[in-house]
Amino acid sequence: LSQFKSDDHTCAACSVCTMSSTSSLCQSILSQAQSILSKSESNLSNSQKRSQRTRSVHHKLKIIQNEVASLFASASRMWHGVRYHSDVLLREINDTLHQRSQLCDALDQSLNLLSERSIHDALKLHQADSTDGTASSSATSRSSIRDKNSLFDFVNLNSIQNLLHKAREHLESIREIDKIGRNYVDESKGKFDGIKKKNHILQSMLRKDSTADEESNVASGDLTEISAPPLHSLSQSESEMKDMHTIVMNMTQECENVRKWENDLTMRNPDHSTETILQQKIQQSMSNLKLHMKKLQELELIIQQRYTQIEEQYEMVSKFYDTAAQTLDTVESFIPEMSDRLSRFDNLSNMFDERKNRSDIVQIYQEIHDLTVWYKFFPVAYDSLLLELHRRHDAHEGQQKRIKEMQQELQQTFDEEESTRKNFFEEFGQYLPASLFPGILEDTPRYQLVCDRAPSSVPNLNLSDEELDKVRTRLQEEQVNSDDAGFEEGTSGEERPASESNDTESSSQQEQQQSNESIDRR
Repeated sequence: LSQFKSDDHTCAACSVCTMSSTSSLCQSILSQAQSILSKSESNLSNSQKRSQRTRSVHHKLKIIQNEVASLFASASRMWHGVRYHSDVLLREINDTLHQRSQLCDALDQSLNLLSERSIHDALKLHQADSTDGTASSSATSRSSIRDKNSLFDFVNLNSIQNLLHKAREHLESIREIDKIGRNYVDESKGKFDGIKKKNHILQSMLRKDSTADEESNVASGDLTEISAPPLHSLSQSESEMKDMHTIVMNMTQECENVRKWENDLTMRNPDHSTETILQQKIQQSMSNLKLHMKKLQELELIIQQRYTQIEEQYEMVSKFYDTAAQTLDTVESFIPEMSDRLSRFDNLSNMFDERKNRSDIVQIYQEIHDLTVWYKFFPVAYDSLLLELHRRHDAHEGQQKRIKEMQQELQQTFDEEESTRKNFFEEFGQYLPASLFPGILEDTPRYQLVCDRAPSSVPNLNLSDEELDKVRTRLQEEQVNSDDAGFEEGTSGEERPASESNDTESSSQQEQQQSNESIDRR
């Protein structure tokens, strides 16, 4: 046609040839338009089917969404119940570990303090045997202190180590319970956080009149709000399809006109002016066909894009439906699992109570407490012993001086009495008959100071005034610390720790005695 317009041909043969090619072109364009129409009809039909299927799946998604929301509320209550019970149990376990570890540490600290307190050299060099740190122990427990360097050497270390070993074994068994409980909590929290995240995504994806927030987009892989295909989109496609039918009908009419005008040019041999008019009409029809084809292709592209969107939406909804179904299964399985966790925590709590309150375990920590009290008071008693030995030495020296003075006074009294009696006999004895008072012949009685028993020698500590002040200051500090720790100064030296007893057999009488001693200590 372009060639026909540009070349100045006047022969009939060229006109016929050009008209024939134009008719074929029209037929080809019309055939292409009908193919586009058929394809668009197929896309519209598929869009309607996909849309219906998408709406069906979307409806099921809404049902799952509501079911998951309801189950998640129950799961949340179950989780908070598990968390509450676990917090109570783990807090009690932690308090028990803290308190009983403190008891063991306090005993260790007391023993360390004993190792820092050295024995006075005067006591070590003193030849008399001493007791294990008290003034009233039996002879069977007496031992020389010359081989002892500190107060710690008086401790029955094997017994203490055995006691602490049992206590720490018990603490380790409690830590195992604590570890199991924390693992239960961590596992449960991980699963709850997982279903919480999935539920949040599910509710966000199906939320009406809003798009998913940033967290949901990230968590779901850039999924946006999922909804059913809008009805107006398909209605618009149907309207566009009607427009396409109209366009094809118009194109068919244009092709008929071109064919008719071509026949007129070929069969009637019109004059030049008529031929020009017919050719212009043919050119106009070809231009119209071009415009119709452009519009038809635009509508085809719109319907194709809409079909692609609906297809993608269907794929997205189907994919998310599978995820939602898995979420539903996960939430459904979480509730009985949390019920099982609660049962496990009950069993764990019973196990903890049994290990914590066993009578032998309670007795172990009571003995550790009593030993700590005793060994913390030991340095107080030792410093008091130093002051007492210093006082006794001074008292002994004063007594010896006083005794010597009294002995001298008694001797002087005896000598005076002896002299007086002698003078009496010399002056009057020869004149008195012996039978008158036989007692007059008795010798002068000699009085002596006699001790009821041989006293033990008291070592001379040779403590200077500065050393005495240092001991007194330290003693005051130790007594304050002992009072703060709940120790009583009235604890008798006879109340020896149970761990230092030579008798390993227990009886009801011994247990009662230990109980009474424990009460006295407290």
